[in-house]
Amino acid sequence: MNMFKNLTIILFIVFCTTYLWLNFDLVYYNFASILDLAGDGERLVSSGEAHLFPISQEKKKRGDSKLTQGASDIPAIIPSLSSFNLSVPTLFNLSVPTLNIRVPIVFEPTTVEKRIYAALEKGAVHYAKTPQPGQPGTSIILGHSSSYPWYQGKFGSVFANLSKLNEGDIINIEKEGRLLSYRVTKSIIFSPNASDDYALRELEATDGSSLVLMTCWPTGTNAKRVAVRADLII
Repeated sequence: MNMFKNLTIILFIVFCTTYLWLNFDLVYYNFASILDLAGDGERLVSSGEAHLFPISQEKKKRGDSKLTQGASDIPAIIPSLSSFNLSVPTLFNLSVPTLNIRVPIVFEPTTVEKRIYAALEKGAVHYAKTPQPGQPGTSIILGHSSSYPWYQGKFGSVFANLSKLNEGDIINIEKEGRLLSYRVTKSIIFSPNASDDYALRELEATDGSSLVLMTCWPTGTNAKRVAVRADLII
């Protein structure tokens, strides 16, 4: 009887550990999907089939769903990397007043996964293959939406409510004493799995400066991603 009880406890522990490993968003972002967003400095590369609609269009097309289908050519969204200042800046902070978010931006100068994982413990992470906030093009910033119960950092759920942002909400970047304000224009929920029916196709080209904030979704899992686009207004 005791042996059966002990076996049951062991199996329960194994099940719980496996569930946490598979479902909690610690630092698992599937970096291939981020590379699709960043492209090679000239094109956005993706095999996906979901178009990133303006929020107003998207709700009209599919109710409250942010998932879309279709196929089209993928335009360039980021100018050549040679036009970017890729030196590592300091004193950058990101704030989202409607979500009560304020977090430092960590500029990890490489795309090495372990380095990005470590940087995520210190704040939201700027993805190195994209321009800095305020520069022409689309800057990609990553953050946690949830983490393991034993996670001890400050920023394990900093982007937990990212999907609640609406068109017109403001995202601020404090850049070495200068305030950059961005207005949310678009949002998408997509799967990083290329075999999924829904996948990220494109972030529309911009002549100015824009941000894409990205995290895992739904909160507590890494099944999909939510990406929010905001364009510079100040």
